[in-house]
Amino acid sequence: MVAFPMVLPMGWVNSPPYFSAATKTAADLMNRRLQRNQKEPPHRLEDIAFYTKPTVAHVPTSAAPTPVTLAVPATTPHHPHYKRPMKYADIYVDDFIAAVQGDEPTRRNTMRTLLHVLDSVFQPLSPSDNPNRQDPASVKKLKKGEGNWSTLKTVLGWIIDTVAQTITLPQRQQE
Repeated sequence: MVAFPMVLPMGWVNSPPYFSAATKTAADLMNRRLQRNQKEPPHRLEDIAFYTKPTVAHVPTSAAPTPVTLAVPATTPHHPHYKRPMKYADIYVDDFIAAVQGDEPTRRNTMRTLLHVLDSVFQPLSPSDNPNRQDPASVKKLKKGEGNWSTLKTVLGWIIDTVAQTITLPQRQQE
């Protein structure tokens, strides 16, 4: 007899490897589909993800206190390895992190890809589900604007500013 855990209780010592394997698989599938450049059908959550403005105002790094800097040796200029605009997704436990270069239709299609892959790895909601079951994509986070594409974003506690090309810690963590 073989048993497969259908629920991974928090605190169970073996939960993280199981859960991380599933989310890493989802990130790998996302990247494979993003590289195909196929047009995705609309997703039920895309409008929440795409149009919700962030509820927390980010402080531009130019307005932040002067960060501690380290001397970095100059590099030789080189030609980019990629001819196409970048599209990439990664995962940290249960937080998906995605980056995309492109116009509004490209960003929308990338969001659709991410949401559809989540549904393919983690079963989407159905009318017969328990009313307490939640969507695989965190609707709460999407409504807070965490799925909104931006050139200034807090990712895993770091403030990433792609225009200024900087990564800084929030002020409270610098002290």
